[in-house]
Amino acid sequence: MSATLRDRHGLAGPAGGGVPARRAVARWAWRLFRREWRQQVLVLALLILTVAAAAFSVAAAYNVASLPGPQFGSANHLLQLNGTNPKALAADIAAARKAFGTIQVIGRRFVPIPGSAQTVEFRAQNPHGPYSDPMLALTQGRYPTGAGQAAITGQIAQTLQLHIGSLLSIGGHHQTVTGIVENPSDLSDQFVLVPPSVAGPPQSVTVLLNASPASFGAFRTGFRGPLEWQARGASTQAAVAGGVLGAVTVLLLLVSLVAAAGFAVIAARRQRQLGMLAAIGATRKQLRMVMVSGGAVVGVIAAVAGTAVGLAAWIATAPGLDTFAGHRIDPLNIPWGLVALGMLLAVVTATAAAWWPARAAPPGCRSRSPCRPGRRGRGPRTARPCWPP
Repeated sequence: MSATLRDRHGLAGPAGGGVPARRAVARWAWRLFRREWRQQVLVLALLILTVAAAAFSVAAAYNVASLPGPQFGSANHLLQLNGTNPKALAADIAAARKAFGTIQVIGRRFVPIPGSAQTVEFRAQNPHGPYSDPMLALTQGRYPTGAGQAAITGQIAQTLQLHIGSLLSIGGHHQTVTGIVENPSDLSDQFVLVPPSVAGPPQSVTVLLNASPASFGAFRTGFRGPLEWQARGASTQAAVAGGVLGAVTVLLLLVSLVAAAGFAVIAARRQRQLGMLAAIGATRKQLRMVMVSGGAVVGVIAAVAGTAVGLAAWIATAPGLDTFAGHRIDPLNIPWGLVALGMLLAVVTATAAAWWPARAAPPGCRSRSPCRPGRRGRGPRTARPCWPP
């Protein structure tokens, strides 16, 4: 009978049955988990909460971290030009266009608010320019399209008590407010948007462009006079999110200690099942694999469920973090690579937590070969009993 069982489960043979034996042991571990999952609720709940906290924290840190260069749009370089000399300004813009091809010109003029020490920036910017999308968004109304029209940011509308259809009278100009706009990359950026074709002479000009370090260096060398420029810095979002994941990894290790104690209790309760598995020819390594496979199952379930809970909480919470972050947050902008790494860490820690009590416990034979029980559960005279009586 025992030989038949050994053949059926693929556990016989000098090497313990190979892949078929491991597959049979994995199926056995899954059956044990399905029967005894209530005994692992505490460990599973701790792992799910930890993974959920990891997924939420990583997504939040990645999106709340400050954006590099909100004044760049989608460009990687910008030039600051003086607008007081129209001829020199036109020549500099033409030189930049010749050197880099596609550029975007943004004119700026600062007008004092009557009865106040503050000024208002009138920004001549094409809403549909090549680099405008990340730095200009319409929240209400429409963009200005002609003379006598303007769009304003929310704070200016609140300060001057204006709304769509109101008349903006500053600096001797009268313009109808057509919409409410914002800079999604910098919510503190306040300005009045006017069409470039009717903006008038600017006080300063920002030129946005994309250029390689070599081509921009050649342009700087050939530029006449001093040049004020900036290059977009590297993003710190991934580094901040990675640091948070490292902190959560420490928490996972602490949770794994609790999980190891739980798996040790489970191993003690499974002595009968493991003894039956040893009786049909399982080696000590295969008996350990039952516990390790159970830990891996717990880790996979915790990783999937915890990530789903954490990301759901992030998507529900993200819209309320815009003001705190200072820029608009896309709830679906999730660092999937770091999230997947957190899930992998959860599986690894759960598997390791199950491996330690499985390593410390002495089930089955000491040798790698299958046990051969004799009469009354005892082995041959030269062999150790397969399971403690």
